[in-house]
Amino acid sequence: MAVSRQVITHEGQGGSFESMWVGDAQGGAKPGILLFPNILGAKEWDFAKAEEVAALGYTVLVADLYGRGKRGTSMESGMALMKAG
Repeated sequence: MAVSRQVITHEGQGGSFESMWVGDAQGGAKPGILLFPNILGAKEWDFAKAEEVAALGYTVLVADLYGRGKRGTSMESGMALMKAG
């Protein structure tokens, strides 16, 4: 099984969002898991964890909570992003 990533861009309240689909594109239908990142937003750690879960036979969507390009770098900036939405 070849696990791959694909950015899914979608419009929502407040602008564009970039979620990450992770799974086996050639493997057909699989059970799905929605992965919500911590207060900092989606980051490489979340995508790597999604790859681990996908390797077990799942399809994973890592949710973009704050919008395209918006990520926290500290607890304070993450809280500001959370309150803004």
